Amino acid sequence: MDIAMIGLHKRFCDETFFEKVYGTIKNVGFDSEDIVLLVTCNRIEIYLASNFITERHPELLDKIKNRSDENIEKRFYTFIGADVLKHLAHVASGLDSLIIGESDIQNQVKKAYESMGKNLNRDGHFLFQKALHISKKLRSEFDIKPQKSLVDQVFCQIQNHIEDQDHIAFIGHSDLNQKLYKKLLEFKPFKATLVSLKKPEESSIFKSANYLPYNELEKLSDLSGVICATKDRKITKVLNIREGGWICDLSRPKIFSDYIQNRLYYDLSFFEEKDSIQALKQQDIRQKASEYINLNVKRLLDFRLSRYEYLVS
Repeated sequence: MDIAMIGLHKRFCDETFFEKVYGTIKNVGFDSEDIVLLVTCNRIEIYLASNFITERHPELLDKIKNRSDENIEKRFYTFIGADVLKHLAHVASGLDSLIIGESDIQNQVKKAYESMGKNLNRDGHFLFQKALHISKKLRSEFDIKPQKSLVDQVFCQIQNHIEDQDHIAFIGHSDLNQKLYKKLLEFKPFKATLVSLKKPEESSIFKSANYLPYNELEKLSDLSGVICATKDRKITKVLNIREGGWICDLSRPKIFSDYIQNRLYYDLSFFEEKDSIQALKQQDIRQKASEYINLNVKRLLDFRLSRYEYLVS
């Protein structure tokens, strides 16, 4: 196959270098018929389909290098022939993304092909059409989903414990608490109280919640749940949490002392263990998905070669 790929990923460089190379490539003006440029938040990849691949590949790399005052060659990675198809299938499937399984990348590959691939040679069309086909089949065969964030994990764990008009206290005005409060507000109406060192500003998501300073914790009553994400202090007072209620202590170190009998209790260790299980499952799925891609690429190329030999015989 007369195809090659030159790429740069943020795994191999810092933000400044990535932006500099991106600016260089934009200024080069890749409008040649044998090029498809795939640019995402984390990668820049130039796919080359040419009948003169041995000449065009170094030409492209030199074109980028000559417009930069740095030795950028070592930061780029390159694939040739069948390895390009394997790589692009991994990319389109979300297996090569920083967040494994993210779905936007498939559409980005499709749009790059549609906008720049009209004049590709047969190998170039074969590359993109089959990579997209494999990625669609793979997503239906395997349960490839982005790993849940801590916010999503906490939400999944506590959503079934929340009833309409429950009273939930948020200890600490942290980013994590703000994200959880916003997600819970979208899920179900409830009464919220923020406990923090100072009253939230008008721009805060917590402006719609009641406010209490730490020294007035005893005023909290009939709580159904408590979410803690703060570095401020330990909670030594016994809060008025209903029997059968819950505590989600996301602080490190933990801010609650041991008085949580008859309460559901979740801490960071609980979610980290679930996170490790997720990661192990994803590692297993990723390995099987990679084997699936390699097998399908081999089948496609074997079929293409046998068909070509039949036509020319």
